Amino acid sequence: MEFPLNRTRALALPLLLLVAASTGLAASCAEPTPTLPAPIPTLITNPVDQEVEVGEQVAVSAQSIWGDRARVTWRAERGRLQRTEGPSVIYTAPETAGKDTLDVTMVAEDGRQETRTLAFTVVAEPTVPPTISAGVAMAVGTVPSASDCNSPRIGIAGGDSTGTVTIASPSACTHVGESLDVTGNYSANVDEALWVLVWARKARLYFPQSRFGGPGPADKSDGDWTSMAILGDSGEWFDLVVVAADETASAFFLKWLEDGLKNNTWPGLTIDDLPAGITEKAVVSVYRQ
Repeated sequence: MEFPLNRTRALALPLLLLVAASTGLAASCAEPTPTLPAPIPTLITNPVDQEVEVGEQVAVSAQSIWGDRARVTWRAERGRLQRTEGPSVIYTAPETAGKDTLDVTMVAEDGRQETRTLAFTVVAEPTVPPTISAGVAMAVGTVPSASDCNSPRIGIAGGDSTGTVTIASPSACTHVGESLDVTGNYSANVDEALWVLVWARKARLYFPQSRFGGPGPADKSDGDWTSMAILGDSGEWFDLVVVAADETASAFFLKWLEDGLKNNTWPGLTIDDLPAGITEKAVVSVYRQ
């Protein structure tokens, strides 16, 4: 299972200052060094442009040289957005084929702004002949029945974290894409870091996930948390498990992510491989389209 890195393109505009000097030129004639302008905001989006199926969900993110100081807003022409403000959003393609655009605007602290438009080609979901099995016909690619959502996973026992954590999105038993935004809420007495672990049913292994923007636990703010998740092969079920982790357990997950980035390999973890100091707080099962 691989976790793709963000593809970014940055355009740098170098400013060359040519200074002419002449032997014997009086110091009083020297011109003052000009003041360089503030850097031009540079907006980087991931993905750039792509083809999507009708109704497909795509995680879209934007980065800028202004970091957290910039306000980022989004507007879709035909598709739907889970939210319209923030560095990352979930875009849902419209239910009809055709062209669609997604505008992302970055506004710097001094009022300057830059807008970039992402182009999506929305295509119809391919028609697949039904597969007959045990006298039951089910079209390949359709959302499985609710009974298939029931997970065989054994919960993670132990931990002493107090408080409650919920998953607001995605909903249980939904049809999702390869990458998605996982969000939820937590009570005031949850002091530990929150991590999303993807449990692949076929492999029966856990894969720690990261927040947007770099390796680390979910972002927490005023009772809301958000993280990203990248799933494996299509046509499989995955459990999104949220755990509260103490400092030692958080360090374990962070090292796992950093080693994966360094070696470009992501070995799954059995339940026995998981560190002590984690408490399972919430879980939903989703189907990878």
